[in-house]
Amino acid sequence: QYANRRTVRVFYQVWAQPLMTLSGRHVISEAIALCGGRNVFADARPLTPVVSREQVLVADPDAIFVSAPPEQAKETAASWRQFKTLRAVQRAQILPMDPGLVNRMGPRVVDGAEAICGALDRVRQGGGK
Repeated sequence: QYANRRTVRVFYQVWAQPLMTLSGRHVISEAIALCGGRNVFADARPLTPVVSREQVLVADPDAIFVSAPPEQAKETAASWRQFKTLRAVQRAQILPMDPGLVNRMGPRVVDGAEAICGALDRVRQGGGK
């Protein structure tokens, strides 16, 4: 279904301090790929690499997915907005991801993949919210 859609480059943030993401070996990266996205840290060796803000700035993702409860995701999104050169910031594509759906491997992972696909479609349409 998503094979012919524009690829969206994604930074998936799982933790703020230290700044952590997921490699391409993680099932969430597989869901991102299934939905037509590309994890900008897919080639990282550890499953959950610690990265620097500078590395994210260099990767310049189309979207930043923040896996956190709503209030924490709001704070994290605000902290990214200071980096005005980031494509995701310029296009208002810093999006919360419900960690209960996406990060926990279980039956709801299908709902999490659906949430990722929906978010990527909103990014493609230019409406991150």
